[in-house]
Amino acid sequence: MKKIVATVTICLLLFAAAAWAGPADQIRGRMDSLQHRIDEGTRSGTLTGQEAKRVQNQLNSIRRGFDSSVRNGLSDREAKHFNQRLDTLSKEVSKERHDREDTRSAGRIDQRINQLQKQIDEGSHRGTLTPVETQNLQKRLDGIRGHYGRTQKDGKLTDQEIRAIQGRLDSLAKSITKERQDRERSR
Repeated sequence: MKKIVATVTICLLLFAAAAWAGPADQIRGRMDSLQHRIDEGTRSGTLTGQEAKRVQNQLNSIRRGFDSSVRNGLSDREAKHFNQRLDTLSKEVSKERHDREDTRSAGRIDQRINQLQKQIDEGSHRGTLTPVETQNLQKRLDGIRGHYGRTQKDGKLTDQEIRAIQGRLDSLAKSITKERQDRERSR
């Protein structure tokens, strides 16, 4: 019976110790969570490169200060300060990830349309696209450009419209690459 009581007591103590993570562990967990959110925002395109760089620099600054404080013995006051900084940064990351400025936004779509136009023009000029391929690709790009212009008339693009346009641009980009790399050449 004593062994059972001792085993149960030890298990309870271990569970209690694991459940009570000190302030340093809790802050490290929050920093790891924020890092994941920044990485995910970068991957998904909901954070622009500039936004990601700014919030990453802020997180790195917090991390450096935190590591220094831990080496010198993290006080309750310092833990509270780091938690407040992480609260502020967490709100900023959320705000930036949910604003309308992202890598899929109107400015980015304009940039992609111009980039694809340049690829078609270069392929035609260099002879890596035949006249028929150039005409077909240009027709598709003009269709996307027209659709994009119509959806912008009300001043806002919905996420669904952005995804649809991006999907069409992705498909066209693949077609341009494929056609430029095939063996058919303009003479």
